[in-house]
Amino acid sequence: MNNYFRITLDGYGGESSYIKLDKETFDYWSKRRNTAIKNDPLLDYVVEDNRKDIPYRCDFLFDSKKQEKISWQDYPSIHYHHGLIASSGTFTVTQLDGKVYDSEFINDHNITNTIFPEELESHYMMQIYNHEKGKFFEHIISTDEFDLSKLTINTIRYFNGDDIVVSVMYDNEVLSNNTQDISFIGTSVSIWKSR
Repeated sequence: MNNYFRITLDGYGGESSYIKLDKETFDYWSKRRNTAIKNDPLLDYVVEDNRKDIPYRCDFLFDSKKQEKISWQDYPSIHYHHGLIASSGTFTVTQLDGKVYDSEFINDHNITNTIFPEELESHYMMQIYNHEKGKFFEHIISTDEFDLSKLTINTIRYFNGDDIVVSVMYDNEVLSNNTQDISFIGTSVSIWKSR
């Protein structure tokens, strides 16, 4: 007789976009941030649509065809992802009779990690990140006995060093993500010179 087990992944993560910048834009925003007294002008620009006194070439979210600012999620990026940061997460396996079978930190378990291709990293980079917390994954499986050694969590390491969960497998089969329950925390923007 098969039993049913719920697998959930909880913790911190969010949606992130890695954007290529040219030197002029990078230098402009670096200087604006270094001389700012209160608010972060780059974060204000990305989130609040504050475009005052920004040179045309540095106004990277402005769509000249539409004559309006577009959201950062719609801006062409090197890569966009949404997911759980493995180092912040826990997974829980619960038998549906209510018994908690196991709960561990993800980093203490069976993880396969892939490094995102470094050659795709631009000389000047920006990461825009919507921070979130909550349940990022849920799936119910049917099996006689749950075997923890058959559970694999696949991650990719991105430019900023975060290992993001991209899939969950049981017995070499990818499990679909049936439910998420996450809350928005805030937005951050990082820029850096990679090489």
